[in-house]
Amino acid sequence: MSAKAILNIGLIGVIAIVLCLLLILSPARVVVSDSMAPTLRAGDVLWIRPISEPITPGQIVSYNEQGKLITHRVVAMEGDTLITKGDNNREIDPWRVPIEDVIGSPVLRIPYLGYLIVFIQKPVGWLVLVILPAGWIIFDEIKKIIATLRGEKLTS
Repeated sequence: MSAKAILNIGLIGVIAIVLCLLLILSPARVVVSDSMAPTLRAGDVLWIRPISEPITPGQIVSYNEQGKLITHRVVAMEGDTLITKGDNNREIDPWRVPIEDVIGSPVLRIPYLGYLIVFIQKPVGWLVLVILPAGWIIFDEIKKIIATLRGEKLTS
């Protein structure tokens, strides 16, 4: 195996490990609508961290609303509830958000990664991006083992 191939595999491995750690250490969510465009777009992945300071108007927050995670901007506050609105929506949200329903605030956004995550979660995505490459690696290693046992020199 060439040094370039080893370097590429190592780089991909490091990126995969970092992404996995981010997913484990902080909730990550895929944006499913353009309600916050152009700030956040469908297909973006957001990493959300708990908020340690008081919430203020203008801040983007993620919260639970009837079992769905919503990420919108705070436009006003009424006591212990927030009034929110998507940047791309004409009207404010028809509900009020209790502060205790706030999960956190986005701290990292990776555009388009959400499309890949959604694709991998489907059977065809799992096949194309996991099973086929793993099968190719296994096949290639078996071919090398057989060639070594036969005493042949590989040209790959």
